[in-house]
Amino acid sequence: MGSLKLKIQGGVVLQDNGAGCEKRFVEWDKYSCTTQSNFECDDGIWKMNLDWFITSTPEDENKINGRLVAYMEKWYGWSCTSEYSFEAYKVEGTFQKVVDKIKKF
Repeated sequence: MGSLKLKIQGGVVLQDNGAGCEKRFVEWDKYSCTTQSNFECDDGIWKMNLDWFITSTPEDENKINGRLVAYMEKWYGWSCTSEYSFEAYKVEGTFQKVVDKIKKF
């Protein structure tokens, strides 16, 4: 579907300042090595609820896998739900680059 550059710290995807996001919660599952974070966002056009799932990859410490479940509602009532999966690799010591394997379900 495309590529995207973003930053991930402590298993949490850092949201763009212009998206008007507020972090609701962060949970760590030690059994699956997965961090789930939830954000509510309102950029003035879209109201969004974003659930990010970031999972460590035991075979490669420089790679993580992730999933985003997004519920979006436009100000005039139109809404949609989407789910995406992705892989990310470390760039300059932090996970930044999401490669060209973003897939929409």
